[in-house]
Amino acid sequence: MTLMFYFIKRLIKKLFKNCTFQNHSHIFLHCVNQELALDLNILRMAGRPAEYKFFAKGAIKDIKISGFWTPILTYTWDDFYIIHNITHRKIDIPTTISLSWIQALILHKIFQHLNPDSCIFPLTKYHGQVFVIPLETPLDTSTSE
Repeated sequence: MTLMFYFIKRLIKKLFKNCTFQNHSHIFLHCVNQELALDLNILRMAGRPAEYKFFAKGAIKDIKISGFWTPILTYTWDDFYIIHNITHRKIDIPTTISLSWIQALILHKIFQHLNPDSCIFPLTKYHGQVFVIPLETPLDTSTSE
């Protein structure tokens, strides 16, 4: 009897969580080669992707994977950040991503066979739908005289 109540409580908790806390989206890097593809989650955002403006200068560069048991992907992307349209809060995108060793192995395979068809680009996901990020060039805040 207590086992049945345990599973009912667990089911109600899961349904409540799925129904009430789904208003978020994710930014992820989509790494693709001719035969392999991998999505790496970078950041969880509150709300829809349409509520944000995305800024980046140039392209992603200096991609490195370090570590074996706890691999970490590091990259450089000049001025890659997002701004919430309503609050105007700036959110910097992290430049390090923790990977599983399987993800690191797949990335090594993708990087070994780089060709013109290989690419890495950011995407957003909201309620299972994937959207391309419209990147804007950041405004130059320095005053040149």
